[in-house]
This record gives sequence, C-alpha cells and structure tokens, in this order.
Amino acid sequence: MGGWICNLLRGMRMLFQDKNVVITGAGRGIGKRLALGFAEQGATVLVHYAHARQGQKKW
Repeated sequence: MGGWICNLLRGMRMLFQDKNVVITGAGRGIGKRLALGFAEQGATVLVHYAHARQGQKKW
C-alpha cells in the first residue's frame, strides 16, 4: 500500500492497535486502501461493500 493514506496511518500505529474499525465502501479504491491500512496497523477491520465482484473476493 502506498500514498498519503499509508503515510497517515503509519504515524498512528499506536492509536489503532487492538481497536475495531468499520469501513463501508471497502470493495475498492480509497475504502479498500483504508481497510488494508488499518489492518496493517493492528486494528480489527470489518469491511462492507455493496457488490461482490471477482477481484473483491480475493482480499
């Protein structure tokens, strides 16, 4: 994961350790990047997206 989202979450590692995060619209784009970023920082992430597509099922 790269870009500004990654840089932002790197600085907040301790804030999200052992926290729960809900991301809607996490099937692609910014929502997906945020969900992955929070998970990398130690959060438990619940994701939601409206339509299951082949690429979204992989993660």
